[in-house]
Amino acid sequence: MHSSILDYILYILCDGSIQKKEKVLVFSQSLGTLTLIEECLAKCTVPNTAQIWKKNVHYFRLDGDTSPTERGDMINKFNRETPESSGNTMGWSK
Repeated sequence: MHSSILDYILYILCDGSIQKKEKVLVFSQSLGTLTLIEECLAKCTVPNTAQIWKKNVHYFRLDGDTSPTERGDMINKFNRETPESSGNTMGWSK
């Protein structure tokens, strides 16, 4: 998928979820796709802020390299916190 199309889709998805105070989970079978998403986020600001998306602050990435302990911590934090209290709106996994 072309990066600018993915940028646009991510922006619409993130903006909509933030406006509705909802969280988003993205699943992919491809580590390359997860990396591309992460690269797109690194170029974008979090909607309604001037902040650039930061891993483990605004989003989480879980993949095969994530340790079981770290995975559990991320899942608990994602489930416990609301998007407006933490800024976390996205998580994804392979």
